[in-house]
Amino acid sequence: MNELPKAATTADQHINKLKPVGKDQYIKDSKVPGLVFRLTKGGKKVWQLRYTVKMGEQWKDRKTTIASFDDGTGTNAARKLAEDMRAAIRQGNDPVAEKQARAEQRKAEEAQKEQERLSCVTMTDLFKTWQKMKLQNPKNGHKDGGASASRWIESKILVKFGDLEVSRFGVAEFHQVADPLLEKGHNRAANVVLALTKQMMGFAVTRSYIDSNPLALLTRDDVGGRDTERERVLCEYEDPDTHETVPDELADLFQKLPESGLSEMSQIAVHLCVATCCRIGELLKARWSEVDLVAAEWRIPAENSKNGKPHLVNLSDYALQYFARLHELTGGFKWLYPASRGNGHIDPKTVTKQISDRQKEKGKEYKGRTKKPDTLKLPRGKWTPHDLRRTGATIMAEQGIAGHIIERCLNHVEPNRMARIYNRHNPRGEMKEAWRVLGAELQRLADLEELPLAESWKSGKVTSIGAKRQAS
Repeated sequence: MNELPKAATTADQHINKLKPVGKDQYIKDSKVPGLVFRLTKGGKKVWQLRYTVKMGEQWKDRKTTIASFDDGTGTNAARKLAEDMRAAIRQGNDPVAEKQARAEQRKAEEAQKEQERLSCVTMTDLFKTWQKMKLQNPKNGHKDGGASASRWIESKILVKFGDLEVSRFGVAEFHQVADPLLEKGHNRAANVVLALTKQMMGFAVTRSYIDSNPLALLTRDDVGGRDTERERVLCEYEDPDTHETVPDELADLFQKLPESGLSEMSQIAVHLCVATCCRIGELLKARWSEVDLVAAEWRIPAENSKNGKPHLVNLSDYALQYFARLHELTGGFKWLYPASRGNGHIDPKTVTKQISDRQKEKGKEYKGRTKKPDTLKLPRGKWTPHDLRRTGATIMAEQGIAGHIIERCLNHVEPNRMARIYNRHNPRGEMKEAWRVLGAELQRLADLEELPLAESWKSGKVTSIGAKRQAS
């Protein structure tokens, strides 16, 4: 190894002239033992001290960087630093060990500061981050942008614990929210709050706000209990448990609708839900650009379907009749069910609320909502628009349609992953026939001998395609 000149000025001049090559260069100092100048292949110029230290019964070689020539530490200054460190080493000190101890101390202090910072994160802070990163994520967030989930958390959790530090929120705090709901019999609401809060606290773990999810072991059984699976249908079917025939209620419903006080558009929604087996939200969010009355098809886009998959519904004559009736009412608008104000569609809950309002006992109705509170009550109890979807599927099954075809008509995803991957067959013909069979049965139950609007559209001899109301 080459040596630096003894004169510090000469040594500095020599160092300044050195250029980096393809490997590190080392030059030992000619005055201070163990002091070495290093020029890295990247061009950095630093001073190192090499020494030995006794560890137990053995001596270990050590080296440590003591200063940077680039930062202004010339040969004289480096020699002084090296002599001071050698003196300390003779007293039993180890610069490398001390440097490691200082680094570990800094790391511990930074971790402590970070922990203190995280412990100050409130439930509101957590919610805002979770909402932005997860609920509103454009790729895999909630379809409504997290609006529904946000309302639950804000109204149930944050209103009570918004200023509480995340680290202090646990099972006891959650029960302070859930217990009042359970006392009112709102078990499902308590379960919804549990599911959402558990997700949010799990997110807190991934962000290192807390070490573990305090609600991880809490289940629906511990809160609101398991949700009862709805089995309500309105058509005639054989009860699988008793094997007795359950009587039909659809014919009764079809007779009640005109006198129920529902608007014509809402009555049409009832017919279309059962005739297409759609979800009420899919219908109320639909645009006329997605409906082809000539081809008798309705395309439900991915953003409107529950599973995020687009769906093509072949319209039976019965469904086409009611789509045509609706077209006469709103065909001049963008939406099948346009909102009275603005350019959007009506609230997806609108028809569900209207139907629910008309299944109340007289005297127990909501004031100002309807003057005909019991006009849609049916013998087997309360029903909802979603029960119409189940009813349509049941009619298909009762008419002999295969189960896997009904599942496709419902736009259900094949649960077997391998089957989804390898069986790409689309049974469009069988699905079209299933909807036709369903429509024919509904026509019989509704006691409709003719479907004139459907015939007009199918034949191309449409007598009236304009809307009774035109968009302004």
